[in-house]
Amino acid sequence: MVIAGKSLGKPVDNRDSVEKLAENSILERTVADRLKDMVGFRDLLVHRYAKIDDEQAYKNFREGVKDFYIFVESAEKFLNE
Repeated sequence: MVIAGKSLGKPVDNRDSVEKLAENSILERTVADRLKDMVGFRDLLVHRYAKIDDEQAYKNFREGVKDFYIFVESAEKFLNE
């Protein structure tokens, strides 16, 4: 919604959506890179491209959850400006 509302261009996929937010200083680059990695991991899980190590997947989820909170905070900050 932010990308469309601010006419930031049409993203080609979910990773590109995150990239557009970083390019326009809505998300910090480091957070955007981690979120793009999560999108790639999500694709791996959903489309079953490879065998998944359950312990590594759990570790990724446990450590990555903070990035979702950062994403929400960044979106709220942007929308309130």
